[in-house]
Amino acid sequence: MEGNMVDNSSAVSGGEEQQNQEQRRLRRPFFRGPRRPKQCIFCVDSSKVIDRDPLKLRRFVSDRNRMLSRRITGLCTQHQKKVSKTIKLCRNLALMR
Repeated sequence: MEGNMVDNSSAVSGGEEQQNQEQRRLRRPFFRGPRRPKQCIFCVDSSKVIDRDPLKLRRFVSDRNRMLSRRITGLCTQHQKKVSKTIKLCRNLALMR
């Protein structure tokens, strides 16, 4: 019988484990400060969507050449649609990959 017994002295006791879980739960998340709402750069400047300029359209395309979403770019719905159509047009005209 003594040969089958396992030495549990090196394992963490149940009380210590509960304390660790409570400390993790009570830890406050990293606070980044108040977030300001994103504003559409075209609405703020009241400028037109960049037409057929691939260097300026790179801002709205990822490194894998995929269009970035509104959540990332901060554009309004109307301007995001115009930018996406312009990017597609530039791809068809072989100005962009």
